[in-house]
Amino acid sequence: MQTIKILTSLHTMLNVKSVNTLFFENLLPVLRTRMNVQMIWVVYTPEKIQLTPKKDPSEVILDIHDFKNAVELIEKEKPDVIFADAYWGFIDYALSLAGKFLHVPVVSGFYSYLGITKRSQTKLLKSYVTRFFESSTPTDTSPNQKQFMRRGRFFLYKYCFLLKTQKAIKMNKLSMLKNFFMLLQIYLTETKIILDSRFANTFHWLESEKLIEPLVNAGFKRSCLVVTGSPMYDSAFQRIRSWRLAVKKDGKIHILLVTTSLYEHGFWTRKQRDTIVKKVVENISKNKHEMSLTVKIHPSSEILSDYQSIIKPIDPSVSIYQTGDILEFLESADVVLSFASGNASAMIYALIARKPIIICNFYNLKDDLFLERGLALECKEPSEIISSIRKVVSSNPASAEKVEGFVREFFYKSDGQASERISDAIMMLVEK
Repeated sequence: MQTIKILTSLHTMLNVKSVNTLFFENLLPVLRTRMNVQMIWVVYTPEKIQLTPKKDPSEVILDIHDFKNAVELIEKEKPDVIFADAYWGFIDYALSLAGKFLHVPVVSGFYSYLGITKRSQTKLLKSYVTRFFESSTPTDTSPNQKQFMRRGRFFLYKYCFLLKTQKAIKMNKLSMLKNFFMLLQIYLTETKIILDSRFANTFHWLESEKLIEPLVNAGFKRSCLVVTGSPMYDSAFQRIRSWRLAVKKDGKIHILLVTTSLYEHGFWTRKQRDTIVKKVVENISKNKHEMSLTVKIHPSSEILSDYQSIIKPIDPSVSIYQTGDILEFLESADVVLSFASGNASAMIYALIARKPIIICNFYNLKDDLFLERGLALECKEPSEIISSIRKVVSSNPASAEKVEGFVREFFYKSDGQASERISDAIMMLVEK
């Protein structure tokens, strides 16, 4: 059986769930039925990580701090395929540039559903400046890691890694300067999806057919675009079919609050985040005889201690989780609450699972696709939370027809076979 080495990057340790880890959790088992695969995970965090020798030779974890640039990394590890997003993220962009320079195939994906709320130029700049001087990053695991301008220092480290990579591929100074202004322009512009052929790679898998024409119009080669759907939802499509409706012994409405990292990404202030969480918990806690609440926060972009300090003084009985399989939380939930549908992949899982969804839109955020498509109930005032829960339980706005239409438009197919389709494309790529 053929053996290949796949290299990709992670901004957290491997045990933390992220879009990237969920993607490979579904893809690798399928791909390994066709070939032997060694995964090379390059972890980039603000400081060096403690690496322990792995007994499994099929997985290698590397620390980016051990390499000067992406060219040195790829020359040493000699991957057959690199997975790196075709966008402006400094580490992914560095891996992409180095891969193309060394003639290693680079695979990227484009997601069709990114519900990003737009901000004014002034708010955007204020958000960047504020976050640059923050003393922690969303992926920190301990309050002891705080230091002055920690987030800004990490940003500069990643950009320096990109600069050193550009030098290593012999990019001239004028091109490097133009590249700097290109990245600056992109950072200062907010759109739902960045489609820029300057980031194009060898092969791009697409989550839906609706991406083809926009990408071709942006300068991407049609021959390099393959519609597959996203592997990260394969297990959801497959597992949800086997769910059985369980009778709740306590007779209560079980509510799952899925938080979103709107504060961590600069869309909200900390006060806005704290206030909305408090209002949700307070209202549900007043109705504990009828409802129970579980809170699931983002596995890598939010800080558990923040939510504990907000929620526990109000109701210490509320369980708050950061780790764990979102599908297991969803299976036992009767209603899913969130603050936006487009900033958490967990909301896609909730929709696929046909769970009644409420968007607590207390700050009047725009461009929420679930609300636009009638897939969720909007709650605009804290005083309406309880009545909204009762209403959505009796009448879920997301009919089977609406959900299936949404899945076809944004995720290609609901057959759970996206991993098979990407595996086919990778096989063709490495056999060329």
